[in-house]
Amino acid sequence: MPKGIYTRTKPSGFKGKHHTEKAKEKNSKAHKGKIPWNKIGGGINPLIKIIRLSSKYKEWRLQVFGRDNFTCQKCGVRGTYLEPHHIKSFASMLREFNICTLEESRTCDNLWDLNNGITLCKECHSKTDNYKGRNKMLNIIKGD
Repeated sequence: MPKGIYTRTKPSGFKGKHHTEKAKEKNSKAHKGKIPWNKIGGGINPLIKIIRLSSKYKEWRLQVFGRDNFTCQKCGVRGTYLEPHHIKSFASMLREFNICTLEESRTCDNLWDLNNGITLCKECHSKTDNYKGRNKMLNIIKGD
């Protein structure tokens, strides 16, 4: 057998069978409101990617840095790579305000609130609760 080809040693047992309507309903209820596993983690939603490339986001980012005097607000370091951190996660705000397009994001004042941003160095940013979707993963593991 060629290398790299995986074969099952045991048949599935469900092959050719179908779920009952009751089982389908139960599975549907169990998965309502859950984030699919392929959407968990540091993967960036395409809309978030587009928003982060927008001039509005770049302006917000610079305003946060300027307000904080280009200094990490946790450790006080200057002259290093800085990142703007959303205190309330960007993704959760998109869900909360039902934002589906770049245009809708531009008109949502809550996304661009300077009080929701803080300047952090890369190291301090990586320690935050919602860095790269960390909260999403923790909530799913806890079953929330």
